[in-house]
Amino acid sequence: MPERTHFPPKASFGEAGFTLVEVLVASIILGLTVSAVSAMIINSSLLRSINEHNRQARVIAQEELEDLAHHFIRYPVGEMDAPINLDDGPGLVAVPANRTVTAGLHTVNILGVDVEYQSLDSKVAWSENGQNQNVTISKRITRVK
Repeated sequence: MPERTHFPPKASFGEAGFTLVEVLVASIILGLTVSAVSAMIINSSLLRSINEHNRQARVIAQEELEDLAHHFIRYPVGEMDAPINLDDGPGLVAVPANRTVTAGLHTVNILGVDVEYQSLDSKVAWSENGQNQNVTISKRITRVK
């Protein structure tokens, strides 16, 4: 005679598995968690883009001033504008920007001595994510007359 197989007894109603309410609550918690994490990732990538363009703008402005100061004889007083692009990096978009160099010539009398100084300001301005951004770096070159 073949041996009988004994199956576990059937669970009575409500003892096995998850209820519909438990599944819905778990789904809502999972959805909220995924939403919060994705919002943080999106904000992080936007901040990365702004910070990278800010770094590039600082480098451009600083290089402009160093170049002018290194070759300085007398920069003409006034303002010079030049359109530029802040380069795109991995996952970033190139952003059009404007570079402005402003020069001024000033003379002050300190204890009877005329001191002349040239002010150079290099500004890089751009718009990103609906916000205006800019970086300004200044340099003063002093000469005693």
